[in-house]
Amino acid sequence: MSFKSILSIFFLLISVQLFAQDRAMTATEIAPFKKVVSNAVKVKTLSADFTQYKKLGFVDKEIISSGKIYVVHPEKMSWVYSSPTNYSMIFKNNKIFINDQGKKNTVDVGKNKQFEKISQMIANGIAGELDSSKDYSISYFQNTGFNIVQVTPKAKDAQKYIQQIILSFDKKDNQVAEIKLLEPSKNYTRFVLKNIKTNQTINEQVFAN
Repeated sequence: MSFKSILSIFFLLISVQLFAQDRAMTATEIAPFKKVVSNAVKVKTLSADFTQYKKLGFVDKEIISSGKIYVVHPEKMSWVYSSPTNYSMIFKNNKIFINDQGKKNTVDVGKNKQFEKISQMIANGIAGELDSSKDYSISYFQNTGFNIVQVTPKAKDAQKYIQQIILSFDKKDNQVAEIKLLEPSKNYTRFVLKNIKTNQTINEQVFAN
């Protein structure tokens, strides 16, 4: 399976779109935001209900699906879809374990360095680790209800597959409320998270393949 095919699968799993009223944060606003998020949102485990909105260029309306996400940072992540069909993807040990209504498949992603970098960008954002690195740069914006973090990959190879990751933190509790993956084609996958629980015990069964 090609790297691009793997990313296509990942985008179907895994935001807030910036509007005109969003404005860039100042340096004096960024520092306390990063400190609060690091203290309040940095997680070892996370579980939440999610609704996924997938926009494809040839489809007028967003394709909607839903389910639950489970994360043990940084080792493993499980996306369990319950609507419109039963489907799960488990990320662990540099592999993706797919269960499509009983049909199982395993994808080895350990050899795809760009995929690993993109996956790490998402995981770091969910865990509240918001510092720029040699692999990506970070910009900060805000509007009335959300603080918004734009994560942009620096490597040209990564930019072929993903243009930007946009994380939206609810100002009420400083938790990640939405995640958006924007592709160079302007297609995107947007996730809205609800009923978020952090640093609680997660049943290991949800990571069983």
